[in-house]
Amino acid sequence: MSELNEPIDVVYTWVDGADPAHQETVANHGTSAKQKNPERFRDLFDLLKYSLRSLERYAPWINRVHLFTSRPQTPEWLNLASDRVTIHFHDEIIPEEYLPTFSSRSIESFLHLVPGLSGKFIYMNDDFLLGSPVSPLDFFTEDGRMKIYGTIGGGALKIVKDDIFYDVTSKFQHLPRLISKEIYGQMEIDWASELAVTRSHKFRTRGDVIPHTLYRYYALSRFKEECYAPSVFRYSQLYDFHKIKNNPDRQHRKLKALANSRRKFICFNDDQRDNPNEQVIEAVQSFLSTNYPNPSSFEN
Repeated sequence: MSELNEPIDVVYTWVDGADPAHQETVANHGTSAKQKNPERFRDLFDLLKYSLRSLERYAPWINRVHLFTSRPQTPEWLNLASDRVTIHFHDEIIPEEYLPTFSSRSIESFLHLVPGLSGKFIYMNDDFLLGSPVSPLDFFTEDGRMKIYGTIGGGALKIVKDDIFYDVTSKFQHLPRLISKEIYGQMEIDWASELAVTRSHKFRTRGDVIPHTLYRYYALSRFKEECYAPSVFRYSQLYDFHKIKNNPDRQHRKLKALANSRRKFICFNDDQRDNPNEQVIEAVQSFLSTNYPNPSSFEN
């Protein structure tokens, strides 16, 4: 099918949590410890750099990379001369009334408006990695339908509007997602009032719409003929959700198992609270440098 031959871009959302200006802005707008939680913004491992290495190594068919971030942040190691990567700042896309924003849910509601984006694109967080070769057929069926992963399991399902089922707690939040720009735009129209409330929150707030999760159920209920939902069992064979916790022995065991499993999709979820263990940091850094040793063309 033609969909398998069309260019597919990747969009990353990213923030430099170590930037003093960013930290000051968060402190000025945040009103609780939860809102100021460093796990939401920090990157102890340069995960975006390793994610791009994994992308170039295991999905060389990807067309372009779009980095969606807050002005003037740019990774210092990023090769700005590359013709395959473009930086887009929040204030170029998100209306001023919603800025500044520190809510991933607000930011993600604007993904489809990134300029120059391919009609279908893959959304990645900076803590997503590829662990073995990935092909377009991991995102499309052979007849060109989009694979919508993770719509059952891991959390309670509830009906939140009409006949759309919305999973708000599943660990399957943390995975690369194939998105149709057209369907995402229609979802923005149909869910305008709910998204407006979500966008008005500068920090993640209970009751927010999670756009990329809503998209899965919206696409499957409204555009069934264009979508296919693989079983959760099938996706569990492809995906590993790795929590980085302050237990060195357990982390060493888990990282060794992760290296041996060669899962296609991996998420490294920082769960070290406000006192990261140095041995754990060293173990994760060793895993990354060992498994993704070669700089990508996205690096200086």
